[in-house]
Amino acid sequence: MAQAIGTVIFGLFIYCLTYSLSVVLRSGLKGVAASMAIIFGSEGFSAAIRFRWHINVPVPTLPIGSLPPIVSNLVWMGFALLFIVGAQFAIERAEI
Repeated sequence: MAQAIGTVIFGLFIYCLTYSLSVVLRSGLKGVAASMAIIFGSEGFSAAIRFRWHINVPVPTLPIGSLPPIVSNLVWMGFALLFIVGAQFAIERAEI
C-alpha cells in the first residue's frame, strides 16, 4: 500500500512539474525535456549528496524527516500542486 501511494505521489509530482514547465516555456516538448532534466538531475544530486556526505535530501518518494507518512504525503502533494498554481499565475501575467 505504501509503495502504491509513493508511486501515485511521484506521478503527481512529475505531471504537475511537466504541466507547469510546458505552460511557462509555451512548448510541450521543451516542458517535457526540462521536466526530465529536473527529475533526473535531482535524483542524481540526491544520490551524490547521500554518497559523499551521508545526508538524505528529501525526494517525493521518501518521507520528510521525522514526519508521519500521511503528513509527509500531504506535504508532497501540496508542493506538487503549487506548480499548477504557479503556472496559473504565469498564464494570468502573460495575458495582461
